[in-house]
Amino acid sequence: MRFLKRRKKDFEITFSSPQGKRVLGDLQRFCAASSTSFDGNPFTMARNEGRREVWLHVETVLRMEPAELEALMKEYQRVRQQEESE
Repeated sequence: MRFLKRRKKDFEITFSSPQGKRVLGDLQRFCAASSTSFDGNPFTMARNEGRREVWLHVETVLRMEPAELEALMKEYQRVRQQEESE
């Protein structure tokens, strides 16, 4: 749980400064956050989807609330325990 909170705080600090906001805007454009990743060429589409995945990760971490972080961690621990008992 501490790891996730620390990671979220790191993202918030990184992207809250004027410079960080500019970088975030650049990432949003580069990762084509507001457009489809579809392309007729499968290699281009894979690249586009990889970029989009990076953006979605950054956006998810920045938007997560403490309760969501806690629920995510509990679910992770539950799945891990279940896998270990199999």
